[in-house]
Amino acid sequence: MNQQSIIESIRTWATGYTHVRSAFLLGSQARGDANGLSDVDIVIETSAKPRSVLRQLQRLLPVEYHQLWADGKLVLWVGPTQTKVDCWVVDDATQSAKYYWGSNPSKFDDWILIDHENNLEERLLKTHPTATKYQDVGWLNHRFVNQLEAASKHHARSDTFRYMFAMQIAYDALIRLACHVAGVTDSLFLPKAGHRVLDRLLPEWTSDRFGTTGNLRTANERKHNLLDCWKDLHELAIKRGFYLGDYEEGLRFLERIMARDHFWNFRDLLDGTTTPSLRGRLFRGACLVPHLGESALDELLQSSGIKWIVDLRREEERDQRPYPDDFPVQVHHCPTWYTSERPEAWPQRRSELDNDYPGVLMSMAPHVPLILKLIASGEIGYIHCHAGRDRTGVICALVLRILGHSRHDLRHSYGLSSDADMEAFDVILSWFDDEEKFRCLLADLGVNESLMTGVRNAMQTEIVQEVPT
Repeated sequence: MNQQSIIESIRTWATGYTHVRSAFLLGSQARGDANGLSDVDIVIETSAKPRSVLRQLQRLLPVEYHQLWADGKLVLWVGPTQTKVDCWVVDDATQSAKYYWGSNPSKFDDWILIDHENNLEERLLKTHPTATKYQDVGWLNHRFVNQLEAASKHHARSDTFRYMFAMQIAYDALIRLACHVAGVTDSLFLPKAGHRVLDRLLPEWTSDRFGTTGNLRTANERKHNLLDCWKDLHELAIKRGFYLGDYEEGLRFLERIMARDHFWNFRDLLDGTTTPSLRGRLFRGACLVPHLGESALDELLQSSGIKWIVDLRREEERDQRPYPDDFPVQVHHCPTWYTSERPEAWPQRRSELDNDYPGVLMSMAPHVPLILKLIASGEIGYIHCHAGRDRTGVICALVLRILGHSRHDLRHSYGLSSDADMEAFDVILSWFDDEEKFRCLLADLGVNESLMTGVRNAMQTEIVQEVPT
């Protein structure tokens, strides 16, 4: 499920549930500026208990992992893409004031899912934000897990700003937990003092091991350092007879998340889509060469079953970071960049960021039949360029279009990548939307009906839409 289908499912459920007084969105979903990486922030005003709402949402949505906070907040990670849903279950909507005001409500548009009494906004406008709950150990633990998961997700998509921000919040939660363990709660609101408390409790975890800068490998190491320190702090607390709460489930969840997000932009082709197709057949992402020699790469290749790789990098890019001759997976080099040469009917427009996705597809044209044949073979594959965004995004959009996925699916799938250029992507989407133009495109690329049928048979349990040739 993607963000919109989650929201619509909750809207439908809340509309038919008599105990719901109102349900509304917050954050980027309410402002209309959400992207593929955004959370779903939602408030459910109801007389039902949070645990009862949790059980109903678990029946409604494919929840992979959840948290139930003491204040009634539910955090759900939904579906194989682990879409995060922050859900505040309250008996009075005004209890969500802090999050309402923090979401910049002056920019809200179409944010109310249901309002039986037609007075929700009026009630919220009379409220004021509330203070942060550093005294609550359970709240701090949940905050740590939430933010380290966010840091892992943003770093895997090279979103440096959000990665650094989430890492800092996770570290802030960690040092405040240390204050509780040390019994110096007067330092809860003094970050420097909290940092010194952690140093005294666990001197092996020096501050330089939690930095937010560095390359991919060091950043992965620092995320694991935060997680290991959190685990050590819990074990120390147990030895001291101080109960910080059950952490093992959160630890297992974060370990799974970090294993998934170790590689930039790595994901299943179908992540972010809703049309039924077979998962685990085709993966996409960034170049794997920087991870040579890491056990994580060996584990990825073994667990995913990847048998072939399409490398879209140019010759000069591959010369700088080549795959070794003894690499265990067959690598097909399909050099792709931008070209201004194209058939007259093809789009000419570039985006403000100077991305020319039709030019990318034209440069890729000699390789498209080979790529589709590899997919049609039924063997599990991986497609990448340098960062796993532009060139990879274009060919993956073409594959999804052949599989019959909607424009919304294509847009949402592409939007999961770091620094996605939606303006450039919309140029090829408008092209894909026109059946006659898409027929011409397929012909220009040397794609026939037999090849498309092979791709569908390999990727689908059934054909959901015929693409004309």
